[in-house]
Formats: sequence, C-alpha cells, structure tokens
Amino acid sequence: MLTLIAMAALAVDPSPSWIVVSLDDPAAIGPDGAPVDAALADAARRTGVVRYVPVIPPSRARRDPAAFAALGLDRLVRAELPGGDATAAIAAHRASPAVRDAWADGVGRPGAAPNDPFWDQQWSLHNDGSFSPDGVEGADIGALDAWSLLPPSPGVLVVAVLDTGVNLDEPDLRDRLWSNADEVAGNGVDDDGNGYVDDVAGWNFAVETNDPGDDSGHGSNVAGIIGAEGDNGVGYAGVCDACSIMPLKNIGRDGFGYYTWWAASIVYAVDEGASVLNMSEYGSTPSPDLEAAVAYAEAAGVVVVACSGNTDDATPGYPATYASVISVGATDDRDWRASPFEWGGGSSYGASLDLVAPGDLVYGLSSFAGTYDWYWSGTSQATPHVAGVAALLLQVDPSFTTGEILRLLQEGAVDQVGDPAEDTPGWDRYHGAGRLDAAASVALALDADLDADDDGLSWRDGDCDDVDPAAYPGAEERCDDVDQDCDGDLVEGFEDADGNGLPDCADADGDGHGLSTDCDDADPTVYPGAEDVPDDGVDQDCTGRDAVTCPVDGDGDGYWDEVLVPEDELCEDGGALVAGGDCDDRDASAYPGAPEDVCGEDLDCDGAVTECEGKGCGCATGAGPGGLLVVGVALLITRRRRA
Repeated sequence: MLTLIAMAALAVDPSPSWIVVSLDDPAAIGPDGAPVDAALADAARRTGVVRYVPVIPPSRARRDPAAFAALGLDRLVRAELPGGDATAAIAAHRASPAVRDAWADGVGRPGAAPNDPFWDQQWSLHNDGSFSPDGVEGADIGALDAWSLLPPSPGVLVVAVLDTGVNLDEPDLRDRLWSNADEVAGNGVDDDGNGYVDDVAGWNFAVETNDPGDDSGHGSNVAGIIGAEGDNGVGYAGVCDACSIMPLKNIGRDGFGYYTWWAASIVYAVDEGASVLNMSEYGSTPSPDLEAAVAYAEAAGVVVVACSGNTDDATPGYPATYASVISVGATDDRDWRASPFEWGGGSSYGASLDLVAPGDLVYGLSSFAGTYDWYWSGTSQATPHVAGVAALLLQVDPSFTTGEILRLLQEGAVDQVGDPAEDTPGWDRYHGAGRLDAAASVALALDADLDADDDGLSWRDGDCDDVDPAAYPGAEERCDDVDQDCDGDLVEGFEDADGNGLPDCADADGDGHGLSTDCDDADPTVYPGAEDVPDDGVDQDCTGRDAVTCPVDGDGDGYWDEVLVPEDELCEDGGALVAGGDCDDRDASAYPGAPEDVCGEDLDCDGAVTECEGKGCGCATGAGPGGLLVVGVALLITRRRRA
C-alpha cells in the first residue's frame, strides 16, 4: 500500500496536459467537445487541442444560476493537449476572438501525511494531558462542553468533504453518508439533470465516475473527524453528530488534484445543498476558475473551510488565501503551532490565517474499513475540526451567515496559549485569532440575539462588547485601548506614531504599551518585559508580582548564606528564612552555633576563629575557606539560573 506520506514526499506535479479556457460564448463548443466556432477551431488546430471539456457540466439544478453565469463558470472548459506546448497553447487561445482568457490548470495536494499505526486517542476533542510527555490538559477544542450546550438538531446538515474520497464501507461512517435522493442508482441516466450520471453517492472528479471511494485514507480521516458516528461502540466520535458527509473525490490516486476538479467539486457541493465545504487541500498558485467557484459558494451562503498549508512559512495556500474562505492552521497537544509535524513541514501562517485547531498526530479512519490505528498530521486534520464546529453553529441557527460563522469562530477562539514568541495578544500571523474553542463559539451562538447591556444592540447586530453599554457600532471612539465603535480599529482619528496599534494618547507614559498590557501607564519603567527589581515593592514587568530574593542552602544543613538569587516567583520555602547567617554554604559543619572542632576555621559563623571547642581537634594550616566560598556560591547561582 502506498501511504500518503510517500505520495507527499515523492509525487511530482504532472505534465501540463490540460489548460483552462474561458470562452466568450459557451456555445463555441458542441456536445462532443469539438469546437463549432471557427476562431476556436483555428486555435485548436494550431495548438494540437484534442477536445474541449466543460469544467462544470450544464445542470438544471443550479442553486444560484445568476451568480453562476455572472462569475463565468458556464464558460470554463478544459483543453486537452497530449504532448503539446501548454505555454504556446495559452498564448494562441488568448489571441483568439472566441476566448476571454486562458491559463494553465493549477495543481494542488492534500494537506497532511500519515505515519505508522499507533493507538486510538482523540486528544483534539478532550485532552487530559496524557497523550504525550509534553501534552497540556485542556489543549483541545472543548467538544464535550460544546455538545452539552447544543439544542436538539433541527435537521441534518450536509458537510461536503472535497478530498481523496471517503471509504463508503466504513462502519463508523456508513450511516452518516449523504445520498442523492433525486438520482436513480445504476440506470445510466442523469435523472436529476445536474450533469452527472448515477451520482447517488457523490462524484469522482479525478476520473469522472460516480465512485467517490477513498484510495489513500486522507479523505476518510477528514470525514471521520467531522462526522464519525458517536456512541455506537465503533471507531471514533466526530465533531458534528448531526452531520451528513457528502463524499467528493477531487484528488487522484497519484496524490494531486487539478484546480478544475476542485472548482467543479465546489459547484457540485453548493448545487446539491451542502452547508459547509471542507477542503483539506491546498495549492501554491491562484487561479481564476478556483476563485470563481469559491465566489459562487460565497454567493450561495455556503461556508468554505480550507487548510493553510504545511510549508512552515508564509507561502499562501489556495483556496485558503481567498477572503471568503476560512483559513485554518494546526496546533499540537500542548497548544503550540505544529512546527514541525512528526513527518516534517509545519503549519503555514500569514496574513490570511483566521484561526488554528488541533492537527498533529490525530488518530482517525482510514481507507481500510474497520481499521482504527492510523494517525495523520497536518493542517488537513485541523481544518475538519473547524468545519465540524461551523456545522454545530449552523445547528444552533441555520440562518447564520458565513461572516457570522467566522466571527463566532474567531471570537470564541482561545488566545495566547501557544508559544509566547508567536501567540501574541489578539490576531497574529501564526495563530490567527487563536485556537478553536467549540464550547465558547457555541455559547456565543446561543446568545447571539441577547442584549445583555441594554444598549439596544446584540452581538448579531455588531455589538462588540455586550457588557459595556458605551461600546456599540457608531459610538464615539475614545483615546484608549477600547474599541467603542466596534469597527476593529483603535487608532481611527488618533495618531499612532510608534505603530503599536494603540493611539499614542492611550500610552500615557510613552513606554510603547497601552492600558491593555501596561499595568502602570504612569510609570515608563513599568511595562511587560521590563527588568523587575527584586524586593522594591514594584511589579516592573507586569507579571502580577514583584521579584523577590530567595535564600540559598547549598549544603543542605538547614541554614542559608547571605547570597540571594533574584527570582520572579515564590521561593522554594515560600519566602521565609528558616535560618540565616551561614558563613560557608559549601560546608555542612559550618553554621551559626556549630561547635568549632577544627582549628583556624570559623565554623560557628561568629566572625572569629577561636580555639577548639571540641575534643581531639587538631590545627590545620593553609588557606581558609573564603576563596572557595566565593567559587562555590558562583557555581550554585549559575546552576539555579540555568534550571
């Protein structure tokens, strides 16, 4: 069996045997794909085009015919060039009066790779911290709490999985699979007139058949994260218990998918009634056909969720980069951005990232029915967590718009739980708005129409702070770190000379930190990251406590010397000196009140060397312990600081 990790590592982009052509008139080609327009026929003859195939076949069941036509999706055809020069063919078609534009058919790949089998744990839904040695309790999406908040489902929500296909024989998915009720199986007729024959179970856009089965396991894993049947004693529990999975295969057996396949699958999912589209796949280049298909989904009010990519950098991934698509990055079981995954790579980031979700070492379903010991890692696994929660939000209220779904996801996300160097306050390029929190987003959705502060506006009306009656859309913005007018901009109408996102007048002491982070905006020496002076009663670094000095008992005799180590935390003994005045913290026989039984040494720490107090002592000659004491203390302090 060829696993997807091998495909991701070894597969190369296919030769450009197809180009995409936007016709001036869809009628320029006949039903057999042959050009009927003379100018198009001339371009085909000169470039070696064998046939033209509509990217999306005609359909009587178009969900939004006006948007479909306005976006030019009815004019898109693929031109087959076996062995031809794609660059020359594109140029020749662009020069034809029968053509509006032409471009190479983009190529993309799945956003994850599998590993060897391990054992079944869904830490992404409920993390008790035991999944790995570095695991953090609560670094999950809070699925259990979210489910407890949900009202009864008003119906079944269809989530389309656009991927490598779905295992149609998997017991944990069998009762969750979407079926085209308007199509008669096996009669060889396009009963519903949607352009696809016998598409009862979905469609395979890679080879144009009605079998959307999975040949790699990637799509089955994604589908299981979204909607594996819970409480059935089999396999896993999916995020959304009221979801039906529409299997659409738009990645071939060799591990890549043309953008035209992706565009066609998006349109199919929209026309067939999907509420959410999961695209755990990405390409590195934009494309007009893919962008138009995404815009068609947006026009129809369908939520599209896609993975940011696994490049571990800010390289844009498509379609996630498009504005209307929810772009998802991946975290591990300690809540940090997954970098690297266990196979390499890392969660992509950048300006278009909306939020992150668990995506590293996620166990799930495979292409082998009834086999539950496969795990996958990638932004592919993070994406279905978000798609599943988007479906839960629609379960709360099916009338939520795509913009409201994104807002619910982002406002519910948990901020500043990852690497402090990356997960900074508010939106950041590594984590977006934060890590997905299903429970918080569902709670927001349930209260979307609540006006808690009686200012006449609810969250759904755009009230960004339903606790503060002075904050609402249209309120007068003040010079502080509160967004009173709910426009997302704190510096509108105010100067921000230091570019820190806060109006300069809101930073009273001029230390570059506003009220939201500066714990004393009157003292310029006090701000997050400042050096805290021990024992001065001032919390210079804004950690919530003053630095203290801790006593050191290096020799374990129960007495402390006078060398104190500054630390911004409680001392090991709670800050209380058990005893003080240890004059040699390397020698356990030296402490206040100790018997002096070695001549020439101040063992009782009284500052004087006296005659022996014990019996049988003998005088030693040579250097005293003072020099050694300094060395010992220095080593002791170094060890503590490294710890």
